[in-house]
Amino acid sequence: MTPGPNAPPAPRRWFKKNLKWLIPVGCVVPVLCCGVFGTVTLVGVSAAIRNSSVYAESLARASASDEVKSALGTPITPGFLVQGSIEEANGVGEADLEIPLEGPRKAATLYVVAKKRAGGAWEYTRLEVDLRIKRVDLLEVTPSE
Repeated sequence: MTPGPNAPPAPRRWFKKNLKWLIPVGCVVPVLCCGVFGTVTLVGVSAAIRNSSVYAESLARASASDEVKSALGTPITPGFLVQGSIEEANGVGEADLEIPLEGPRKAATLYVVAKKRAGGAWEYTRLEVDLRIKRVDLLEVTPSE
């Protein structure tokens, strides 16, 4: 049956009707999903590092150093973005971290390299604060009481 001269035009297909917003949404949604995934991963890894014993002990040693306290001021607080890695399994582990430190006077970076043997404590091979002008080696300094 052929349509008559007064017949309504054939309806457009859904894809053609919605093409103007389908392409931008089709590009934006995957980019947003990748961004959300990346953010969740970054926050999760950062939280895992912050909850580790090597992070807490390193931060305590840096905060106890008179030289670091005089350069940064007190209180000394850790920055948001911790970089590095911690691997620990069956009581054995390795840590390599860069922890940003912030004080009222200036900012610095705490560098940590440590190993843990089975059943033992963390043994630090590098524990130093980069004050931008000089570095304070916390392995050579005994913390103040």
